[in-house]
Amino acid sequence: MTSITIKFQQVWTRQFKKTVYSCCIANLVGDVKPEIVGCSFSAEMRAFDLKGTEIFATEFSPNITTFKPAAVTGKGRVELVSGDLDGFIHVMDMNGKPVWTTNLKSPVLCMDIGDMFGDERKEIVAGLENNKLVVLGNDGSVALEFTLDEPIVDCAVSWLKNVPDARIAVLLRSGKVIFIDQDGKTSPAFTLEERGTSIAFIQFRSTPLFAVGDRSGNLRLYTTEGEVVGKQELKQKIGCIDSFTEFGVVGNDVLLAVAATTDLYLFKLVADRFADEPVETSASYIRRASIKQNQERIEKEAVQKIQKMMQVSKRLRIDMMREALGMDLKTFSDKMIDWAGQFGFHIDGDFVDFENADVNGFISTLDGYFADWNTKTKTKQGKI
Repeated sequence: MTSITIKFQQVWTRQFKKTVYSCCIANLVGDVKPEIVGCSFSAEMRAFDLKGTEIFATEFSPNITTFKPAAVTGKGRVELVSGDLDGFIHVMDMNGKPVWTTNLKSPVLCMDIGDMFGDERKEIVAGLENNKLVVLGNDGSVALEFTLDEPIVDCAVSWLKNVPDARIAVLLRSGKVIFIDQDGKTSPAFTLEERGTSIAFIQFRSTPLFAVGDRSGNLRLYTTEGEVVGKQELKQKIGCIDSFTEFGVVGNDVLLAVAATTDLYLFKLVADRFADEPVETSASYIRRASIKQNQERIEKEAVQKIQKMMQVSKRLRIDMMREALGMDLKTFSDKMIDWAGQFGFHIDGDFVDFENADVNGFISTLDGYFADWNTKTKTKQGKI
């Protein structure tokens, strides 16, 4: 059983003229903070900042069924990815210029983007009306194609440590959630209390979760074993969910965009309590100890994640390293400059090149950095 319960903290809500069928959280305008985007059946796209201020609104084709900005082609720039009723997946640059288009020959019902194979490249996963699930490479070529036994409702790219063969989570019309590996092998995950309408993968602290919405307006957070650790009632059919985590940009928070009929919500996920925390005078003491233990586990996993990334490639994206280590932008930038001189790696644009660098010394220093940081924190706050 998981050690935490999570509550939904509503940041804001905005209303559209017609139903919002697609929503996402992404960096569209090129600044530090992300934008929240909603596409509605009134043929419009609207974007808001984290405070809910509308940044822009534009016409948007109602033929498009799903939309998500992401750096797909590996050029380091955000691109606009969409699927439509005619079965096409389109990738365009921020100026609307086509990058590539692939015809999947069946209406696109859902889409997600992520690193499915762990090779630092983005893949596009699309669920189709003909029950097929297709994985596209970043050049638009079909990498994998599976045919499922029942209709697909939604899909989410996941990277689960405790389920290493689970690369895609698929929400089926029956209310089941299944995992699919890169060979097409399926395994049951859990069954929803009500038939779901949308699913999104979330990494909350070190815990992988799935946010799932249903027709009755229930928004639930599930563990990979199907345990509900958070619930929010919106009382309107939920049509879309998207999550965003960027350490140092919005704190260590997970943001959740949720479309429920004509309303677009922004939530922040907050740890409500530790499930094993006793309600007594020693609760504060136990809570601090639990937080410290959880923080140390997160830091250990962060260093291990960097090690695994280096096993795949000696050239790592700077933003992926910062996210893995959970450092704010200023601290990360300052430390990377110091470490580059100390261990001989090179910073090349958006990448760090570790070829011929002292990798073992760098990893050892990361361990020491977190240990030193914890010591300083303990000195400031008092011993636990």
